[in-house]
Amino acid sequence: MNKMNTIRIEKDIEDANDKLFYLQKESGILKDYNDYNMPPLIVEYKNDKFNLVDGNHRYSTLKKLGINKYYVIIWGNKNLEENIIKFLGLK
Repeated sequence: MNKMNTIRIEKDIEDANDKLFYLQKESGILKDYNDYNMPPLIVEYKNDKFNLVDGNHRYSTLKKLGINKYYVIIWGNKNLEENIIKFLGLK
């Protein structure tokens, strides 16, 4: 699967309070995932790239869990459908 661009991930956080907040968010996300209550990630297709615009904490947590299939909402330009098919390797 192709790699998605993210805005910010845990390894980039230097401030201790920000890191603590991030880890607390991840902990809550793990609980939501186990309860099947996780909202989809929001992805924008722009300039031939898929960019994660909402759900960085969820995405990071899913990666840590080794989960590589999850719901997303994608928005983009008029070529979106064609590019999603290409991205998923269906054509």
